[in-house]
Amino acid sequence: MSYRLAWDSQFWGFRVDDLPQPTFRSAATFVQHLSDRPLPHLLDKGWSYIDSRYYFERELTSLDGTPFISKYFCRLAYSQDAVFLKSIEFPMSRYVLDGSFEPERIQLLYNTWLMKSIEGDFDDICLCVLGGPAMIPVGYCTLRLREDNLATIGLIAVDPYYQGQRYAKCLLEHAARYAYYMGARKLGVVTQGQNIAAQKTYLSQGFRLKGVGFWYHKWQK
Repeated sequence: MSYRLAWDSQFWGFRVDDLPQPTFRSAATFVQHLSDRPLPHLLDKGWSYIDSRYYFERELTSLDGTPFISKYFCRLAYSQDAVFLKSIEFPMSRYVLDGSFEPERIQLLYNTWLMKSIEGDFDDICLCVLGGPAMIPVGYCTLRLREDNLATIGLIAVDPYYQGQRYAKCLLEHAARYAYYMGARKLGVVTQGQNIAAQKTYLSQGFRLKGVGFWYHKWQK
């Protein structure tokens, strides 16, 4: 059985389904599938392998309730920050790798996600990190509190000009502290299998790999 993803379907303008198990009975226009191992036979059923999905998790302790010292300044993002943050792209997104989605629409999806999170309508909060001589927002991270004392990072991105300068690590540390204050004791994040740099960053910040899945897309012809 497939399950309609309401927000995704509304955004893309066609039905988007999540198919937890490969029953091949769904008439979904686009289906995402996660598995604990590759399923080559899906390719014979009209599916396309997009990428692997890595889930990392970090335990939050009392240390995450203490002040964090950094040369960068991180704070809650406000609507006026969006003018700086909306230009940040996600080149390794599964939508980009699919090749059938319009680039402008992909960027609009993430910008909509960003704005909704700033307003607390999608993810609960959005953090931004400031940088450069003018101390403008150069990266952001959205955070959602879930059940079982778990908080998850929805989006995390840094302007390419500022990458490799510990801005992402600053965002992750502040996300851990905000999550702890929100009552979470675990912090989770998902990244693409091809995003090696992100995986190394998460591991260096105390995250551990907890699960591997695979993205398969299927379009109705």
